[in-house]
Amino acid sequence: MFEGFDGVYVIFAIAALYYIGSQFVLNKLVDKEKIKKIQAESKRLQKEMSEATKANDEKRLSEISAEYEKFMHKMMEMSFMQLKPLIIIIPALMILTPFLTHNFKGFEIILPFPLPVIYDGFPKLFSLDINGFLSGFPYWRNLFGPRGWFWVSVIGTSVSVSLIRAIYNKIKSSINPDVSSALKQGEAEENQSSKPDLNTGLSEDESKVEDEKKN
Repeated sequence: MFEGFDGVYVIFAIAALYYIGSQFVLNKLVDKEKIKKIQAESKRLQKEMSEATKANDEKRLSEISAEYEKFMHKMMEMSFMQLKPLIIIIPALMILTPFLTHNFKGFEIILPFPLPVIYDGFPKLFSLDINGFLSGFPYWRNLFGPRGWFWVSVIGTSVSVSLIRAIYNKIKSSINPDVSSALKQGEAEENQSSKPDLNTGLSEDESKVEDEKKN
C-alpha cells in the first residue's frame, strides 16, 4: 500500500495524525474547566477535613461529610468524562496497530541513541516475574519496529507541541504583558491599606486621622 514511500516518514505522519485526532477528541469530550473546578473543590474539602480533624471539631467534620456525600456525584461525573475519550481512542488503536504491522512488515529503524521503553518488560510482568521485571527496568532500546516507531513518534510529537506552546506563551507574555495581574496587585494593596485595624476597628487611614487629632 505504501510502496515507494519511506516508512519512517509515513509512520511518523500517521502518528502525528493520531495525536491530532486524539487531542481533538479530548477537547470535544472533556470539559477541562469543569474538571479543574471539581479538582479545586475536592482539594478544598480535603484541606478543611484535615483542619477539622486536627482541631477535633466534630460539628465541622459532620458538615464536611455531608458536603462530601453531595460532592461524590461530581467526582463520578469527572471520572466518566475522563474515560469517554477512551471509547474512541482504544478502538482506533486496536485497528491502527495491526494496520501498521501488516503494511510495514520488516520495517526497522535504528536511532543514534537509546530510549527507555516499558513494553519490553511486559512478558515478565504478565508472568508475575516481578523481580525479573524490576531487575531490567528501565529497558533501553534504539531498534524499533513499526509499532515502536509509531509510539516514539506520538510521544515525540506530544513533547514537541508542549514545548512549542510553552515557548509561544512565554514570548506572547513578554511582548504583551498581562496588565490584569498588575491591576489585581494594585487592588490587593489598596484593599490592604484600607483593611480595618484589629485593635481599634478603624482603617489605617482613619487611625492616622485619630492620631493627628490626639496630637
